[in-house]
Amino acid sequence: MKKKAFTLIELLVVISIIALLVSILMPALSKAREQAKRTVCMTRMKQLVTCWQMYAMDNNDNMPGSWSNNRQGVSMFGDESDWAWAPWKLDGSGPVLPLATAKLLPMFSKEREEGIRRGSLFKYIQDPELVHCPSDKLNFRTYSMPDALNGHWGTNVITGQGDWLCFKKLSQLKRPSEKYVFIEENDSRGFNIDSWTFYTKSYVFSDPLTVWHSGGCNLAYGDGSVNWRKWSAEVTKYYKDNAWGGLVPTTQEGKEDAAYLGRGWPKP
Repeated sequence: MKKKAFTLIELLVVISIIALLVSILMPALSKAREQAKRTVCMTRMKQLVTCWQMYAMDNNDNMPGSWSNNRQGVSMFGDESDWAWAPWKLDGSGPVLPLATAKLLPMFSKEREEGIRRGSLFKYIQDPELVHCPSDKLNFRTYSMPDALNGHWGTNVITGQGDWLCFKKLSQLKRPSEKYVFIEENDSRGFNIDSWTFYTKSYVFSDPLTVWHSGGCNLAYGDGSVNWRKWSAEVTKYYKDNAWGGLVPTTQEGKEDAAYLGRGWPKP
């Protein structure tokens, strides 16, 4: 008996149905993948906060430095107590330069890991991957700390250029459940240099933040909790287009984002 073959029209119908099903399923799959990455990110940030707390308990209540150790490189400041260091030469002679060249940094994967290992928190972190969000395709170290936490830009520091106070003791942190100590940063130069800054009085977004988690990012708080914050359309668009700071919000929703960051900024 002669077998009946598919006609061209039948094949086109089948292909169209498959294409329709794929178009329906793909957004759901993408959403599920992003949700999984966000969950991994939140877990890593929670572990980081625990490490940060353990460091203070083991060091007479002193917090680790919030900068990356660049004192021999492009930055004038930095300290060996900094929680994470810049990409560091394997012979220990100093940071890899130029730090601000994103295209060159992927060549120094071992040096980027070495910088994490030299940081004061690595004793507790143990795994360099803990400082990286799965959604981050540019920076080896995704997470940054606000400068107020043992940084260098506060008004009470001789080098300060910000409008906040820097402090060094964990016990000085007021309302830790409301104050973030780690935030996701996305410095377009390919390396999240030094601490994260935000002008708390003028509400100017100085350093960049991320919007890859469904238009938001994760923030880890001093009590060990981690929350996801969805940013306004204004903030999301700005960081999709610019990937750098300098934003002064003009919309009501953008101003609410700024107020949220201002309220959560660590204060002694």
